[in-house]
Amino acid sequence: MYFGIVRVLIVVVFLYLMWRNMRDDYHDKELIKFSWSILLVFFLGGRLLYGLFNWGVWNENWLDWVLVWVVPGFSYLGGYLSVLIYTVFSVNKYEWKLWNVLEDLSIIFTLFILALLISEFSFSGWTMEGLGRIISLAMVLILASMVSGKYRSFNWYYSGKKGFLFFWINGWYSFIGLGMLFWLNQPLWMKLLYLTWNLLSVIGLFILGDVVRLLKIKNKKIVNESK
Repeated sequence: MYFGIVRVLIVVVFLYLMWRNMRDDYHDKELIKFSWSILLVFFLGGRLLYGLFNWGVWNENWLDWVLVWVVPGFSYLGGYLSVLIYTVFSVNKYEWKLWNVLEDLSIIFTLFILALLISEFSFSGWTMEGLGRIISLAMVLILASMVSGKYRSFNWYYSGKKGFLFFWINGWYSFIGLGMLFWLNQPLWMKLLYLTWNLLSVIGLFILGDVVRLLKIKNKKIVNESK
């Protein structure tokens, strides 16, 4: 019972932070609808992926698939990917800019997942894997807060576009998470998944930041100065 109450409070705080931090750039009705939608997608997607990867765990009662607050079992990675896919396909409906939404959502959603993880392991018992996840997310939030609002002044981030925090958070989390996987001696496929995740984040950051163009400009300048 207390576990469910804590999770409801976490959801309420998440919805409030979404509204407080994004209300100036988005219409209230659309923002509220989007916030509730990603919550639903997150819990359903995480639950579904966990059930598929652990097939048979809820076969005795099919209602267990949807009883998120009562029956344990959830894939946070599955929930996160579900929200990401939903966001990509829903921004056109609201006429929003994808990178702006992902930027504005990044820190709030990371904090939301961190709160859920802390509540889960506080009630179910701490494990090395759970502690590793929490430490990883906490470190990522610290790194994100250090550059939030400052990255446009980075010389190497030429474009200055929004979306930096999205790739920054994903890049650091996948990098730290990869180290945790080696430390906990997790399966090879998980290590490859996190490595791919990290590479995609770094590539995305370089493309969004127009780093290649910056290098071309600098090389051209060096050539002109040498003449």
